[in-house]
Amino acid sequence: MISRRQFLKFSILFPYFFLYGFKKEKVKYFDFAEISGSYKEIGYKIGKYFKKNILFVLNERREWVLKLKEKLQSREGKYFKEVFLKEIKNSFPFYIDEIEGLSSGSGIDLETIWALNLQCELEYIKEKDGCSSIYFKDKNQNFFLHNEDGHKANYGKMFLVYVKTPSKVDFLSIVYPGLLPGNAPGINKNGIFQTTNYIGSEVVFEGVPRYVLSRAILEAKNLGEAKEIAVYSPKAYPCHHNLGSMEEERYLSIEATPLGFDIFEPEGLYYHTNHLILEKTKEYPYEEKVYREKSSLSRYEVIREGVENLKEPEFIDLFNLLSSHKAKPFSPCRHPEGDIEGQTLSTAHYDLKRKEINFYEGNPCLSLKNNKKFNFKSKSLLSGFSF
Repeated sequence: MISRRQFLKFSILFPYFFLYGFKKEKVKYFDFAEISGSYKEIGYKIGKYFKKNILFVLNERREWVLKLKEKLQSREGKYFKEVFLKEIKNSFPFYIDEIEGLSSGSGIDLETIWALNLQCELEYIKEKDGCSSIYFKDKNQNFFLHNEDGHKANYGKMFLVYVKTPSKVDFLSIVYPGLLPGNAPGINKNGIFQTTNYIGSEVVFEGVPRYVLSRAILEAKNLGEAKEIAVYSPKAYPCHHNLGSMEEERYLSIEATPLGFDIFEPEGLYYHTNHLILEKTKEYPYEEKVYREKSSLSRYEVIREGVENLKEPEFIDLFNLLSSHKAKPFSPCRHPEGDIEGQTLSTAHYDLKRKEINFYEGNPCLSLKNNKKFNFKSKSLLSGFSF
């Protein structure tokens, strides 16, 4: 067994899904660690191993973090935190342990870690950076692509963890420094994968916070259970979940708000950015209209116009669309520009037919050309991850 020290020193040997058909290669991108233990130990080890990544982001975003903490410590913030903790304890108490462990392992005070993990609920009238997603299925192809966008401070600081959980549902996930796994692309040993698209809301509700629900989905035993967690009620904040099953070769687009949800299983070509588009949820009255008009619709229209002339799209056609800078700085491939601090941090490619996953680091306009990807394959969905 290769130690973590050897992983980091000699360019990480990386895991493949499941027991059969895997070959040894080297990972040149994404800091990586294998994590196991209780939920508190999982959080502790992530905090300890990636302390430098977390501290870098906190230092780059000092003013923002201080404002988040001020909101959390306000009368309204204290009230909502108490409500959130009560709701989390009802159904997902182990993730409180994980957050506490993350604080202990990183040496960062618990209030700051909670502020980071409640940032959607605390900052519900501020524009986020968004993501762009494309799904395509025909008789020969079945794949999903997702650009993970976030603040530029996270660029090059995102990391990968392979987590052996107490529930025995192990998972692999890209992680934002300081956050629970689940917000960025991931997949578990049952072949259940998830990415998320931020949906802005002008109101926060009393319920389970968004990042806790996304974290719980990483331990779903099957697609049905993942779906039930995504639409869980009461929830504090809306979210769009891209959920899929490698084994069943199925993809679900789930728009879940505190007032209701809608689920769509597309055939052919489908795309989503950061506003609600499904019939039962598109009239959600509290959606952030400025964010929708300024950022999300811009990227949505670039993708829509790009696919209009694609009769039989291939992977490269749709990857190139996610690499587009049209309508920048609110283009599918995001780069910071002026006061706009959003950036594409990674691209996830799930090939449901070939059972192959690629996690590309950085902007897609560069990562595909430079082969900056983490690749793993499988011939079986029965045996879990293997190193």
